[in-house]
Amino acid sequence: MLDNKEYLDDNFNSLSPGFFYEKISKNANAKTSQINVNEYLLHFEKFVKQGFSILHVCASTGITATFYNALKAKDALKEKYPTCEIYVINSLCASCGYGLLVDMLANARDKDMSAKELYEYGENLKLQIRTVFCATDLSYYVKGGRISPIEGAIGGALKIFPILEVDGAGKLKTLKKVRGTAKAYDALISYMQENISDKNYNEKCFVCHSNRINEATTLRKKLEIIFPNLLNEIEIFSVGPTNACHTGEGTFAICFVGKQRI
Repeated sequence: MLDNKEYLDDNFNSLSPGFFYEKISKNANAKTSQINVNEYLLHFEKFVKQGFSILHVCASTGITATFYNALKAKDALKEKYPTCEIYVINSLCASCGYGLLVDMLANARDKDMSAKELYEYGENLKLQIRTVFCATDLSYYVKGGRISPIEGAIGGALKIFPILEVDGAGKLKTLKKVRGTAKAYDALISYMQENISDKNYNEKCFVCHSNRINEATTLRKKLEIIFPNLLNEIEIFSVGPTNACHTGEGTFAICFVGKQRI
């Protein structure tokens, strides 16, 4: 919801990043609502009727309760269609980390894994997905109660930015605070170096941002120098509108496959 008008989050297909972030920059009243049980029922049933098996990956229970609604829909459909195959994963991930998990599951699906095998693979993989980010615009973190108004005012004036991760419970956790964008790059890269399993990292890496394409591009260049064995070119994505309603502008992040989150 932006200023009481409802929009669908479909990865910026019907709502452009430019329009969304212009609204955010003008302090639009931004709210989100979770997917309800009936929406899941209607969506899942379309595929059940066609005989498909379903693997659904939910955003983390650390930030939304949609997982529990998906489970309720699954149980209802299992009563109506006893032989249907539906699996639901609580990703414990957010934003580009969530995207990386789904991307890797899609690649595994294309190698002819069954739905059950994909579910087991996803459950083992999800805590290896690491997401670390920097927030340079603290106003939405003040609105969301993550930091106090005084911390937000001081941080904004002195360019002191929090470095956060998505922790093992799928919640946002502040790791440290740094002063200035250059130190933020260093902090994000150091986090990746500390949390990869092999110094010759050869998995995928994503960079995402909320209206900070210059910072995201700079970060990608630095990462490609430090990690020359990356699988494919680093892709840059915009933080989706549902997440950005809570982070606002000014976020840039790295996500990668690393040591298991505790």
